[in-house]
Amino acid sequence: MIKYDELVKEVEKLYAKNPENNKLINLMYKIKKDVYKDKKAAMKVYDNYMKDNYDYSIYQEYADILIEQGNDDKALDVKRKIAERFPYSPNEFYKLSQYYFGTKKYDKAEENITKCLALAPYIETYWGMLGDIKNEKNLPKEAMEAYNKSLLYEPNQYTIINKIRKLDGKPESFKLLPQVDIDALVKADKLTEAKNTDYGFYYILDQKDVIMHPGGELAWCRVEWRFWGRHRNGSF
Repeated sequence: MIKYDELVKEVEKLYAKNPENNKLINLMYKIKKDVYKDKKAAMKVYDNYMKDNYDYSIYQEYADILIEQGNDDKALDVKRKIAERFPYSPNEFYKLSQYYFGTKKYDKAEENITKCLALAPYIETYWGMLGDIKNEKNLPKEAMEAYNKSLLYEPNQYTIINKIRKLDGKPESFKLLPQVDIDALVKADKLTEAKNTDYGFYYILDQKDVIMHPGGELAWCRVEWRFWGRHRNGSF
């Protein structure tokens, strides 16, 4: 079995021979950061690579590391450069929108998700993001329109459905399901009154709940099946 320090030396040897091998960049970063505790040298691994090379995944890794370190401005600059390099890719604008949304810069978030939707208008995730932005900007009507557009392209989004219900002033769907006090049910159960005596256990609760959302199609149907069993020896 190769020892950890031997593995570190092997990676360092490979990296010295081929510093442009993108598969070694993150490994070397972790060695510098975690083994040698040198964050500056660790970041230099990425900086040196990106001087003369371009690799999409490396840039994404680099941006994520910058965010972890709290260097948001530099991370944002990297994300912008990726979006500028790939102006035909909606995902880059989506990531920028997510970033701005997380920092509560909702106008910038909307600007980027709008660019995203201009490139890919049939993706439910992007419409859901626009709905969240509109909601945070206190524009319930526009948020509702965006959420409904998202459902148009993918009906099975219960999170979106619940967001719409909340905008309508209604309780979330799951709160409509009948609630059972399991503790009271167990306490009231008597082994001598068990209806099923063919097996080593029996059900004291066998409940199936169905929520049929507007539209009436099977795709809008949510089923929850809850049961509680008890062994005939009295344990659960």
